Amino acid sequence: MRSAARSFSTKRISVSVTSGREIVKILNNGNVRGLPVLRTMMNRQREFDPQAFQVFGPKIAATRGRYEDKGLESRFITEEMGSRPLRSEIPINLPDEFREEARELRNKLLLFRFHRRSEVKIDATLADARLERRLNQILLPLLSVISDPALRAELHSAALDAQANLVAERGLLVEAQVLEVLAEEMATSDRTVVPVADVTVGLIERYGDDYVRPITNRWIGGILRKRLNLQTYKSHGVYVVPMTERTKVELLCSRYGVNVITDVSPSVGEK
Repeated sequence: MRSAARSFSTKRISVSVTSGREIVKILNNGNVRGLPVLRTMMNRQREFDPQAFQVFGPKIAATRGRYEDKGLESRFITEEMGSRPLRSEIPINLPDEFREEARELRNKLLLFRFHRRSEVKIDATLADARLERRLNQILLPLLSVISDPALRAELHSAALDAQANLVAERGLLVEAQVLEVLAEEMATSDRTVVPVADVTVGLIERYGDDYVRPITNRWIGGILRKRLNLQTYKSHGVYVVPMTERTKVELLCSRYGVNVITDVSPSVGEK
C-alpha cells in the first residue's frame, strides 16, 4: 500500500486470480485519480487513525488466469500470453545485462514523462462509439499519448476484439437466454405486457435441457429484476413485464449479443 502511494510511476505486480482484498482494492481504485484506499494506521501515540493512500497510476499485472470479478477484469487491457511461439531473440534465462537494460528503459520512460507532462491531455474525441464506456475509459489515456495513426488503429482493433469477446461471453449467460425469449415475446405479442410465466415456458422449451435446476417463474422473475434491472409488477395475480421496458430490453440485447428487436410496434400510448 505504501509503495503504491509513494509515486505515480508504473507498478509491476505479480498476483494470482485469488489475490486478497487488499490487492483487489488497489486495482479497483487505482485506475482513476481521486479514489484513495482508506486504511487504519497506528500513530506515534499507538492510536489508530484512518489514513488515505493514493494508489492511482499505471500498473502491469501478471496473472495465471482471468479474475472471476468481471468489474475488476474490465479495468485491464488484457494480453493473452502463450498463444504464439516464443520469439527467438527472447532468452530463456535472463542474461547479466538484463538489469542494466531494464534500468535504461525505465529512465527513457521517465524522461518521456518529463518531456510530455504538460502536453498530454485526455482527448475525448478519440473515444469510439462502438466500444462500451469502460473500454473507452481505460483506452483514452493510452490513445492520448500515441501520435502514430497506425499504432492507434492497431489499439482500436484490439479493443474491438476485446469487446467482441466480452459480448460473446455474456451471450453464454442465462441472462442472455432470458433476454432472447423476452425479446421474441415482445416482438410477437400485441399485448401491453409480457407475463413472466411466458418467458419461463419459452426458456424451458428452448434451453430446458441445459439446466439441472428447475426453471421456475420465481427464478426467472429474479433474473429479470435483479440481474437485468427490468421492471415487473403483479397484474391479475401474475407477474408481468410491461411493454414500456422494450427500449431497455433492446439496449440489453446489444450488450449481451442477442439479436435486437427490429420491428418497432406502436407504443401503448399511440394505440
